[in-house]
Amino acid sequence: MPIFMYLVGVITLWLLVTTTIVVGFPLNIIIVLIPPTVIFAIYVRNQLERAITWWRSTFGSPIKWDSSKSISELIELFKDQQKKAKTD
Repeated sequence: MPIFMYLVGVITLWLLVTTTIVVGFPLNIIIVLIPPTVIFAIYVRNQLERAITWWRSTFGSPIKWDSSKSISELIELFKDQQKKAKTD
């Protein structure tokens, strides 16, 4: 990530110099701000997706615990493991 950020800085500086020579003042600032804006938009989108995923996993769908079903599944699992242990 630090190398990527360094390269973005170098590209932005290169764009600033190049666009100042080619197109002039108001348009060069707009062109130079495109790469950092795109990177920032991708960053914000990624952070929002993480926040939404965290929110849904924490508060979104309450889990209904069926303890009798869980215990019966656990007993079945133990029985299967005991059968495998006896056959080995």
